[in-house]
Amino acid sequence: MVRTLSKNEAKIILEMEWQKSQYITLRDVMSLLNCSYNNAKNIIQRLMKKNWLESTSKGKYFLISVDTGTEGIPTTNSLLIGSLFVDPYYFSYATANSYHGLSTQVPSTVYIATIKSRRNVTIRNTMYQFVTLSNYKFFGFTTAKVFDIEVLMAEKEKALVDSIDKMKYAGGIFEVIEILKNKSEQINIDTVIEYACQMRSNSLIQRLGFLLESLGISFDDQRLLNHVGKTVTYLDPLGEKKGAYHAKWSIIQNIPSRWFHA
Repeated sequence: MVRTLSKNEAKIILEMEWQKSQYITLRDVMSLLNCSYNNAKNIIQRLMKKNWLESTSKGKYFLISVDTGTEGIPTTNSLLIGSLFVDPYYFSYATANSYHGLSTQVPSTVYIATIKSRRNVTIRNTMYQFVTLSNYKFFGFTTAKVFDIEVLMAEKEKALVDSIDKMKYAGGIFEVIEILKNKSEQINIDTVIEYACQMRSNSLIQRLGFLLESLGISFDDQRLLNHVGKTVTYLDPLGEKKGAYHAKWSIIQNIPSRWFHA
């Protein structure tokens, strides 16, 4: 569909382009056009049908810029879209690992940590997965610039800790091992340990300690050992429920030892 515009539609798009606004709300449209809620909603729907706007969450609409041509095929910034869904938030797990260059994987899912409950959503074949955290786990993030847009991103160390805490959102145990094998020199291990201790998870501590030791990475093991719980933990939470028991970390190693060698 050709991206034609009525007078009011053009006013909205030109205002967004002029202000360099990435998204607009129904309230913004009502204010700009001095119109009713229903009129604003109808105009938004027409702009969506014409490929000028795309819905990102309730009441927020992403601009498909004029530089995408007459057909309006955008190169959408998935992190910008993800940042609009919930507040507070930060990107973590496979998304942050990829952003920081810790992982070579380019995940098709965007992982968003939040303290609120939110249903996952798919936009233009990208899944936005919301991971609800306890308040005490919601830390360790900073502002990052992605294509001139500022978003909240887990620090490298917190991305790794989050990934060990909930491995299924990071690509699994073997992806975590590859990060530690190949990128440990880019990560402050002392900070990793500090953050891990703040997470209040014995299983996280046990897995982290075992992984660091097995991979020959230097660290203060006593600091982690102070937090080892009495419950035996499987190294791979998604793996088989059998393997060699390691008393020091109260871990059952349910993956092959070859993964710890170069």
